[in-house]
Amino acid sequence: MTAFTDTYTSMSARVREELRDHGYQGEWDFALDPERPFQHPAEKTIIPELLADIESGVRRSGLTKQLLPRFRPTFGVLPTGEVNAVTIKVPGADEYVVVLEAELLTFSHLLSKAIAPAFAITRRGLDLNSDRLVERIAGNQESAQRFSEAVLAYAQHGRPGLAPQYVIGSDSGFIAGLLAYGMEKFVIGHEYGHVVNGDLRDGTSREMRVLADQDVEAVGYSWQKEFRADQHGMMLSILSNLGRRNTGLGSQLLLYSSGGADLFFTAMDIMDRATSLLLTGDEKQMSIGSHPPAADRRLVLRESQKIFMKRITGDGVHDAEPLHRFSDCLELAGEQLWDRTRPLIARAHTAGIRPAANWRQVPAEEPATGEATAGEAIARPKRAFWHKRRGT
Repeated sequence: MTAFTDTYTSMSARVREELRDHGYQGEWDFALDPERPFQHPAEKTIIPELLADIESGVRRSGLTKQLLPRFRPTFGVLPTGEVNAVTIKVPGADEYVVVLEAELLTFSHLLSKAIAPAFAITRRGLDLNSDRLVERIAGNQESAQRFSEAVLAYAQHGRPGLAPQYVIGSDSGFIAGLLAYGMEKFVIGHEYGHVVNGDLRDGTSREMRVLADQDVEAVGYSWQKEFRADQHGMMLSILSNLGRRNTGLGSQLLLYSSGGADLFFTAMDIMDRATSLLLTGDEKQMSIGSHPPAADRRLVLRESQKIFMKRITGDGVHDAEPLHRFSDCLELAGEQLWDRTRPLIARAHTAGIRPAANWRQVPAEEPATGEATAGEAIARPKRAFWHKRRGT
């Protein structure tokens, strides 16, 4: 409780003043519920807002039965040792608990703050020219430093919030806020996908996991399950803003909602590399938990976006091309910043620094025999309700 309280309620007077200089006049209300003294602040503030946004978007689309579970899972926050969330089936009941890694939302925030200055807002929206993006990263040493600090703090201590605090400009702050929110929506939508797809029903593969010293029944690892849950998360993220497409801000929100998946893949990939490099001296030897490579997940999702956007809008207002350009830029920004972070992590390894003990590191794996390949997953998207939506 003390760690959570310190992380989320302490803010220096200097940072408060800088926030007010940038126009923020609100108060930081992270008071814990006295009836739930060990409640993580995100359970009170961020998660309910994410759930409401996702579910209202699905209701606007008329696809509630197809995309949302009959009963909302219970959401909570615990240290999981992965840059991820995990869905758990309640024994003897058709109910589920979704547990988010305790530091995931903090890392999402810090990662977004470091990447946001790579983008520029123009009169026509975001500048998605890759050459200019690389130039902005090369000319902004602070972004690389802040990225490195957050990654090392997360890898070494399991707490990215130990990285120094700082404030970014208003344009970058706007971008960072929407990026983090998009990533968090995708994570929630992905876990909804595991529930709706029946990944923990009788007869499916399962694995036993240890969370908070208790054995629990969690979704068994499968590339095919992960691809399908990614598709589900993508759909929920897009639908949460599709109803606002007639406004300029709605179009921008759609872009960020779609890009949230790529930011999540970047977050997992970067921390896989950082913890592996810190432990072994080789960034490709280990991974945090078992999951498909980020490249395969991006391939499946981008191809699925093309089909989804074409079928769900039906009016030509939106297509997937701008979403893909934005995702490409996010991926490029992550790679550029990692290239500047790698030497720091390598020096830390040489100095004897190792990853936090809570990381669930496993040997990096090759594709398992019989698992769905990226191409096979694309060939089997969830099309039934898309056709129904168009009346065919």
